Amino acid sequence: MALVLARELRGRDIPVNTIAPGPTATALFLDGRSDEQAACLPTAAGSTDRRSGRTATSPREEQPGPTRRTPR
Repeated sequence: MALVLARELRGRDIPVNTIAPGPTATALFLDGRSDEQAACLPTAAGSTDRRSGRTATSPREEQPGPTRRTPR
């Protein structure tokens, strides 16, 4: 879908950004999976990925926001 949008908007100075949040652990998604398979699924931001041991972060945490200036 992103590729189609990028091609449609080409030459108009409009960037196309997409994200792939990954699976959400709902009953529908987990149906038919063993507990072992479910434990290996990627997890949400702020939790530890069991496969790599790294903590996921949200995009806002990765990039510093604007600093506030104290009014004079």
